[in-house]
Amino acid sequence: MKRKLSYFSLVEILTVVAIIGILAGISLGVTAYVKNRNREVQTQTTIKMLEMALEQYKNKYGSYPALNGKPDKEIGQAVFRIPVKDSKDDKGSLIAFFDDVSYNSSDEITGIKGVNIVRKGDDILILDGWGSPVIYVYPGVFNKNKFDLGSGGANKLLGDDAASKFGATDIPNCGKRNDAGGAYRKHFGKVDDITNFKRAED
Repeated sequence: MKRKLSYFSLVEILTVVAIIGILAGISLGVTAYVKNRNREVQTQTTIKMLEMALEQYKNKYGSYPALNGKPDKEIGQAVFRIPVKDSKDDKGSLIAFFDDVSYNSSDEITGIKGVNIVRKGDDILILDGWGSPVIYVYPGVFNKNKFDLGSGGANKLLGDDAASKFGATDIPNCGKRNDAGGAYRKHFGKVDDITNFKRAED
């Protein structure tokens, strides 16, 4: 007696493919969410570490550090630009207030525990979770008598302003235009930005 072969119908195959597609989509969505959330937490931690270092700096020297370096076409001046050969012993160095700073044989900074950094010329920049420099503005626009710290978040913009990607004329005291800082004041701290301040109701 011959055995009758059974086959999957086209509808059944398409149903299985659709289910697999849905599960894959959900999995990718969850993975992307977790990855983005990790970057948010990393950025919040970096900002907290910077706040602590800046407060210790003020306690020792009487004021917060001024901005250094010339305005940068890509990221502006209002970011942490620490000399690669900066030393923990240098008077006025913010590096002195971080734990576990590592140096190479040429006394160049190669890492700061818990902080993401990148070298740019003779300086190192402190980065957020998405690889953009952390913004530092002193005196603060939103934190009066203190300083503003923040990140543009996942979209790397000030708020949702597509025209501002940390441009030198978007951050106070960095550009030559009369309206320098306008985009910063108008947009920073909105949407997915991560900052050490909360905006008042606009």
